Amino acid sequence: MTPRQCFFECLQRSPPALFEAALWICVEHDQELNVESLLAGFRDLQQRVSHGLPMLPVSELAQPVAAPHE
Repeated sequence: MTPRQCFFECLQRSPPALFEAALWICVEHDQELNVESLLAGFRDLQQRVSHGLPMLPVSELAQPVAAPHE
């Protein structure tokens, strides 16, 4: 599959894989870019951030940041 075909395939997913689609656009300009490696690094970063967050529903995660400070 060409990078452009991969890009459109990402957009057809539900929900669309926008970050991966953007990487496939980059591949059209730099064929040495390794999409799988970048996605693996991004998943690792997501896991590390998730482990550092309190166990709250997603809708409440921003509450400590949004609360006024005294």
